[in-house]
Amino acid sequence: MIIVKSIIVLVLIFRLKPVRRQSGVSIELFGFVLSAAAVSLILIGFNNLNRWGPLVAKDAATVDVLGISPAPILFLLGIVLGQACSVWSERQVKRDKTPLLALEVLDRSEEKNVVFASDRRRSRYGSQLPDLSL
Repeated sequence: MIIVKSIIVLVLIFRLKPVRRQSGVSIELFGFVLSAAAVSLILIGFNNLNRWGPLVAKDAATVDVLGISPAPILFLLGIVLGQACSVWSERQVKRDKTPLLALEVLDRSEEKNVVFASDRRRSRYGSQLPDLSL
């Protein structure tokens, strides 16, 4: 089934119309690094929660910090980096630069619901589904 989907995507990709590059717009590297690190830390923390222990470090934990499992520590660090990415994006907007994530996407409740539903759908059905966020 995945091969059929891949072939369909490959055929459809050639039907896309080319879009002219917008001058002055580039990927914001620092915001990208912050968001990638945040997502990575949260995922690593959640994926190893059972193996390392939810709070107290189990024997399988790679390291423990004063007996505390690294899973909640990684999760909290991911949340802090995610918040830092949000603050960085706001600063980029104030400097009239293009942020990695346009925060006005989350202004209206309809847009917010689409983003959250898309994230929920992807986490439930896997990453092979298309991204519907705005």
